[in-house]
Amino acid sequence: MSSAEAETRTEDLELRVLLIGSAAADKTLVMDRIQKCSESESSEASAKRLKPQAPKVRLEGRDLVLFDTPGLCSSAMTDDDVIKEIKTCVSRSARHVFLFVLQIDRFTAAKRRMVETVKSSFGEEVTKSMVLVFQGSVPEHERRPIEEAIAEVKALREFDEQCGQRHVVFYTGEEDASEVRKLKLHIDGIVKESEGKCYTHEMMLLAESAEQTTTDLL
Repeated sequence: MSSAEAETRTEDLELRVLLIGSAAADKTLVMDRIQKCSESESSEASAKRLKPQAPKVRLEGRDLVLFDTPGLCSSAMTDDDVIKEIKTCVSRSARHVFLFVLQIDRFTAAKRRMVETVKSSFGEEVTKSMVLVFQGSVPEHERRPIEEAIAEVKALREFDEQCGQRHVVFYTGEEDASEVRKLKLHIDGIVKESEGKCYTHEMMLLAESAEQTTTDLL
C-alpha cells in the first residue's frame, strides 16, 4: 500500500472527539455548543448521563462523533471506573481527539492530579491529540485573555504547552460560534500534525502496558 493510499484509508476512519474532565466541569454545555454549530442535525440527545453519548456533527465539512464521558473526581464513580468508561470510547476502527474541559477558576492540586491520572492512563502522547476547553461563568467586565491566566500558573502553563497551546474558552450563557470555529481549527491541526492518525487504540494499549510495568516494579 502506498503512503497516499494509507493516508486516504486513515482519513476514512471515524474521528471521535472525547470530552473529558472533572464532574464539576460542564462538559454537556460544551457539547451542546458544538452541536448548535453543526451543519447537520443529530437525532441523538446530548443529555448528561453516566453512559457516554455519541451525537454526530459536521463542522465546516469535517464529520465528528462526540462522546460526553463521565466526570472524574466524582462521588458517583471512582476515577478508576471513569477511566475504564472513557476507554470504552477508544475504538480500534477510529481515531481520537480529546477535549479536556476545565472550569475557569484555580488550577488546584486536585485538578493537577486529574491531569496526571489521564496522562498515566492514556500515555504522555495523549496530549498531542488534546485541546484544553476552559468553561465557566465570568462577568464580562472581569474577563481577560485566557493566555494571561494560563501564564500565571506554572503547572497549567506546562500542561497547555504539552497540548501544543491549543485552547478555547466557552463562557456560560453565551452563543459565541467563533470559539467553536477555533476549536475546529485546533482539531484540523491535530489531524494534520499526526498525518491523520490522531490518538489510536494501539497508543492506549501501549500506555496500559507501560502503566502495568510501572505497577509491577513498585
